[in-house]
Amino acid sequence: MWLDFLAPAAAIAVVFLLVAPLERAAGEDFYAGTSSVLESLESLGAGSLVHSGPQGYQSFMSRGRAGLVSAVLAVACVAWGAIAGLRSRNLRLILTAIPACGSALLILALHFGLNMPYPLDRTGIYFIPAATLTLIVLATIDRRVFSAALTAAIVMIGCYAIEFNPRLFYVWSYDADTDRIAERLAEMATTKPALNVVTSWQLEPALNFYRETRHLDRLSPFTRRAIAPGFDVYVLTPQDGALVHDLNLTIVYTGPASKTVIATVLK
Repeated sequence: MWLDFLAPAAAIAVVFLLVAPLERAAGEDFYAGTSSVLESLESLGAGSLVHSGPQGYQSFMSRGRAGLVSAVLAVACVAWGAIAGLRSRNLRLILTAIPACGSALLILALHFGLNMPYPLDRTGIYFIPAATLTLIVLATIDRRVFSAALTAAIVMIGCYAIEFNPRLFYVWSYDADTDRIAERLAEMATTKPALNVVTSWQLEPALNFYRETRHLDRLSPFTRRAIAPGFDVYVLTPQDGALVHDLNLTIVYTGPASKTVIATVLK
């Protein structure tokens, strides 16, 4: 009796919590993503299965191809599990595969109906674990595909294991050493109090965070100024690395994980 009452109430509460953040959202708020399905799948696979470990040392293009193959296989596994679950009426398989399939169909509907972009990187990362769980459940209920499904699941879990990387987050790898960089800038400011620093714009929020939380009062607040000649110190992400040569700078510190650099005017 109580279960008959609580189950619908819990379902309504979950739906409300999911929808509530969208109450004040406008179309322009949903800008992060891509208009290409292939690019979406490629970034999903690269950010899930080939971003670190032995795979992470491949070139960007080879990571992209491997990511695309991985993501396509993951989507195929989820679709396979959903169809097998519906045919066999197996509740475990349905509950594992259908949410991922439903998410994919909703993304397609929103893209074609409201021109919302397809997910990139972490925004679609739930498809990979969903595929792994689907393969595991599929292997336990269908002996005809036991070997293939279990092997694929073990390979994916193996990728997770060898990619375990607590030093950085793939999408924001440039920020992995920002705490040390902030401390280093504070040390440099002791010899020159009015230190004029310019940074790659991506680093501004984290640098200000460490400046405030670690009470690095010798540093002025960081802003998103254009990188140009005339500054004392430059903090540059790998994407802006060419500016070291263009502005005739010398590197005084390189982040071991992020490869973000502190550079000064060459004298």
